[in-house]
Amino acid sequence: MPADPIYSLATAAKAIGTLWAAYQAYKLASFLHLHFIRRSTLKRYLKTSPSGEPAWALVTGSTDGIGRGFAEELCEHGFNIILHGRNPEKLEIEKQKLLARWPKRLIQTLCIDATAETGNAQRLEQAAIDLKALNIRVLINNVGGTGGMPAFCPLHDRTSEEARIFIDMNLRFPTEITRVLLPQLRHNTPSLILNVSSATADFGLPYLSVYSGAKAYNRSWSRCLTSEMKADNLDVEVMALVVSAVATDNYAKPQGLFVPNARKFAKAALGVVGCGRSVVYPYWGHRVQSFMFDVMPTRMAESMIVDVGRKEKADEEKLKGKRE
Repeated sequence: MPADPIYSLATAAKAIGTLWAAYQAYKLASFLHLHFIRRSTLKRYLKTSPSGEPAWALVTGSTDGIGRGFAEELCEHGFNIILHGRNPEKLEIEKQKLLARWPKRLIQTLCIDATAETGNAQRLEQAAIDLKALNIRVLINNVGGTGGMPAFCPLHDRTSEEARIFIDMNLRFPTEITRVLLPQLRHNTPSLILNVSSATADFGLPYLSVYSGAKAYNRSWSRCLTSEMKADNLDVEVMALVVSAVATDNYAKPQGLFVPNARKFAKAALGVVGCGRSVVYPYWGHRVQSFMFDVMPTRMAESMIVDVGRKEKADEEKLKGKRE
């Protein structure tokens, strides 16, 4: 006797519904475990070299914002710090601030302009030589942003020089500084590379095309580096950190559930070290925002993103007008 088609359809729908519910439960459990239960393995990188040299961490773009937050958190965890920036006076000020709070730490500075010296291979190679004596275990590629230019701008209004600066800061410099330091990081295993990416690479926010494209590269590059380290059987962890809004000196937004300050974000980022993912939203509030967009109908999500981009552009122009 042939099976009842309605019964078969209902059975199939029930099975699909059960699988979907199980998958959503798994995603929720993974989210809770990552952000609220599991412990970071950052301490495994706080390892003295065979010659007795203490562990060092290099943080690019560390004179303010998220970079400063990383430097402070790493000092708190016991790492010595190499501060990178382009302004020697600011670097010295931040160095003294860290030493005042953590007098037992060793602090060095590295002054390279990511907007102007990225193409200077000799300068970067020399920096690697100068740092070779240090037991560098952690590299945080945080440098990025807009280089003092308007963030939200139509592509056709960008100059060639502006586009170059965006690409050098957000794409080429992280690649080049990692390239010259990789021999040392491969030698000083276990070691860690954290690359700061952006949620704009997911959402396609208008007026941020060059910046968002550079940050999208950051993710693919991080995945490839992860595979490369595994293929070479090296204990080098590589992770892209996806960032949404963070309240900093240069991004004056009120703090809240979805907008942490720089130190809070850095703490969350170091908290996901060892989670096994090559791309991750380290701050739980940013992941919730991302999930909300994921479950929206595509047209609704795109409409909201366009509205956000328009508003951000208008707010930036208004702020610029007040300063002038």
